[in-house]
Amino acid sequence: VSVLYWANMTTKGTTLAGAFFWNTVYLVRGSFLAACLYTLVGTPIRGLAVSSTVPPACQFAVAAMVVHETLFALNGYLLYHDWMPAGASSLLAYKIPRKPHQVPSRQMVTSAIRRMLISHFTLQPIGLYFFFQHTPIRPLSDELPDFATACWHLAVCQFTESLLFFLSHSALHTPALYKAVHKKHHEFIGPNGFAAEYAHPLEQILGNYLPVLLGPVLVQAHSVVFLVWLAWRLVATYERHSGYCFKETFLGKLGLMHGTGALYHDLHHTQNNGNFGSGLDIFDVLAGTRVY
Repeated sequence: VSVLYWANMTTKGTTLAGAFFWNTVYLVRGSFLAACLYTLVGTPIRGLAVSSTVPPACQFAVAAMVVHETLFALNGYLLYHDWMPAGASSLLAYKIPRKPHQVPSRQMVTSAIRRMLISHFTLQPIGLYFFFQHTPIRPLSDELPDFATACWHLAVCQFTESLLFFLSHSALHTPALYKAVHKKHHEFIGPNGFAAEYAHPLEQILGNYLPVLLGPVLVQAHSVVFLVWLAWRLVATYERHSGYCFKETFLGKLGLMHGTGALYHDLHHTQNNGNFGSGLDIFDVLAGTRVY
């Protein structure tokens, strides 16, 4: 429990060797916990797929959409607390402070949600279908890999995503790309969970889809491992954009929340400087762009 708790802590004040150590712990922690989730859901999901007559590509697309839309909708709970009258929310102790100009208007939030939902239910199913058809992702009905293999695949996914996100996000903060592309995402100065997916189409492809999808392709992941990875990544990015830090809660102390990540990315949005990574902050440490 102590190791899992400290894995949520910042690398501030540590040596470079210490930063590498804590990032390794964070990577192992995430992969292990995600693999534990895999052992719980793998057999039931595969059982449904084996007994279904739906084509494998359609099974994959529907399953990925169910995961995505369910977790996307859960952002509404924290948004509900954001919109409560001042002082009424039971989560006020976990809210990251906001200045008035950092709070997005209701019109901005609802407009962004509406645009994203249109994309979710038009482009997403087509993209998922063709992604499955043209990559070595294994069908839901295939034999499930063992725990160790799933854990290794999830570690590759997490590392690959963190590296590619850092590289693409850093590039998006160069003057030309920021003005033309990334500025749209930073319209949310003080973000909420829904803002995680609010971005220019080019950023969606290079900064969001590619980092998340490349890892599963490289390891030729089973579709159930992919679904677990997708869920893990979505929960992380939604929490990091949520505007709440649950690090000191019971689940946070067990290493099951992303409180430090929420503070890390919230600083990026409110200051619009540094903290370009995702999950692993070692790349920011190496590049000198880590902000505390």
